[in-house]
This record gives sequence, structure tokens and C-alpha cells, in this order.
Amino acid sequence: MAVRKKGLAFLLRKAGIRRTPKEYITLSLGLSAVIAVFFSAVFIFATIKRGFRPLPAFFVFVLITVVSFLIALIMPRMAVNKRRAEVDSDLVYSVRHFLLKLDSGSALLQALEDVSMLPTKSSRYFAEVFYDIKMGMPLKDAVLEAIDYSPSVQFRSVMEKIKSSILTGADIKKSLRDLMQGMVEDKVLEIKNYGKKLSPATMMYMIFGTIVPSLGATMFVIATSFVGGGQYLGKVLLMILVFILLMVQISFYFLFSQMRPRVGF
Repeated sequence: MAVRKKGLAFLLRKAGIRRTPKEYITLSLGLSAVIAVFFSAVFIFATIKRGFRPLPAFFVFVLITVVSFLIALIMPRMAVNKRRAEVDSDLVYSVRHFLLKLDSGSALLQALEDVSMLPTKSSRYFAEVFYDIKMGMPLKDAVLEAIDYSPSVQFRSVMEKIKSSILTGADIKKSLRDLMQGMVEDKVLEIKNYGKKLSPATMMYMIFGTIVPSLGATMFVIATSFVGGGQYLGKVLLMILVFILLMVQISFYFLFSQMRPRVGF
């Protein structure tokens, strides 16, 4: 359990969620219960004409609570992916500006401050490093912390170059130029691969997001018409299917969002 807590604490920090694992789990359980109460109330209202039946209502409550809590546990990983995409979207521009400042004779700390004030998405991650330094943390420790908790491999590579320059006095400008060239090539490759990934993902959505729900709903209506109490059972299962379909649609939305290349240079 201690390992899991440590892993969750690291994941929360990486996702930019300023809560302890205990606070996050407690909040997730509370929100899951609220969502479950809402859906249970809708279920009771929809079936009240046939008389209140506590067992199906309890089943709906438990199911929605479990599903909502599992989604809450996945949210930090989704936040990490979002932060990674945000950093990588225009990191090339920020690194280019950082290099220009170094070439113009600015000190490393001054260049970091200038980059942190850029109107780019990645600049706020440089701002987090600069804020730690301004609060009294040594430059080396602030860079090491950024390496540990940054969700972006490319941003960690930039911080690694800065760390190497601090510790060994290596030429940071040359290493950053080489790194930036590799980042540009990766972006071009990502754009080329986007079309290849989009076709199978679209096919999956057509099958699981439209065709299967349509055929499933038709078969469901036919099947419940032959079962005793089919109208009542149909309402229960229909609510469950609607909830599952909603989760599928949300999942595909995030899938396509994550696939889209982030290019901002």
C-alpha cells in the first residue's frame, strides 16, 4: 500500500494536482457518490410508477459509484498526458527564444526569466522552475526537480542540458541547438504519422461508437419484449447502456484529442 501511495503522490505531482493521495482519494469517493446519487434519483423517478424497488436502485448506485471512482483514478494520467501535449506544442519556440537570449549575452537565470514570460503554453513550465528559484531554491535543485516531475520528455531533455551546463560547464548553446533540431524533426514525423493513426481510430469509432450501439439498442428492444416485466427491466438496462455509451463517447473524444499533433512553432 505504501508503494501505491508513493506512486499516486508522484503521479499527482506530475499532473500538477496539488493534493495528497489521501485528499484526492477522499474527494474522488465523494464526487463519485454524488454522481451515483444523481443517477439513482433519475432511475427511481423513471421507475416510481411501478413501485419503488430498492435492490435495482442500490445496484445502479453501486455501479455508478465504482465506474465514476475508476474514472477519477484515471484522471491524473489524463492530466499528465494533457500537460505533456501542452509543453510539447510550442516548446521549440520557447527553446529558440531561450537560445536567442543566451546568444545576446544574457545570463542563464535571466534567460529563464525571459522565457517564462513568453505568451506560449510551454513558458509556464519554465515559469515554475524560475518561481522555485525565486523562492530560494538553488538553481541546480530547481532544474533537478523539473527533470523529476515534468511530464514531457522533450522538456526534461532541455533541463538535462541546463543541468549538464551547471555541473560541468558544457556549452549549453551548442547542445540546445542540436536538441532543437531533433525536436523539429520529431514534429515533422509526428505530423506525417497522424494520418496513418487517424484511419484505424476512425474505423474503431464507427464500429464501437455508432454501429454497435445502434444494433445493440435494436436487439435490446426486441429481447426485452419477450421477457416478463420487460418494460421495467428495459428502463434499468437502458439507463446502464446510456451511461456506458456516454463513457465510450468521452473515451473516444480524449483519444482523438491525444492523437492530434500539437504544433506551435
